[in-house]
Amino acid sequence: MGSDPSKETGHGVSFWELFEEDWLNGRHIPLYCHTPGTTNWTTKLPVDTAAVSVDDNMGMSGMATLGFQEDDMVEYMNYVRLGPKAPLEVIMHELGHTMGMYIDEYGSCKDTDI
Repeated sequence: MGSDPSKETGHGVSFWELFEEDWLNGRHIPLYCHTPGTTNWTTKLPVDTAAVSVDDNMGMSGMATLGFQEDDMVEYMNYVRLGPKAPLEVIMHELGHTMGMYIDEYGSCKDTDI
């Protein structure tokens, strides 16, 4: 899921879910950023992977890091946390933050531009 890079910037966005193959049982098992039941990062993913998670305490809201940070040593540096009832608008808003979009509440165009 995503888009091709633009002709102007050469940037594109892609999303995918990683799976491990369970050849014995013929299943695809989701590959999570952490070991289930813990907050220990799995060694099967680079630590600069953007982790998307649901936080039961967030209701309809969300939060995310601003921009994508690269660091081979810091786990959970890039994240999106969403409440279980977060509407699509909140999800897109938070994903925008991880791509570097911020809210300019005090800029000169705040009353005229969206």
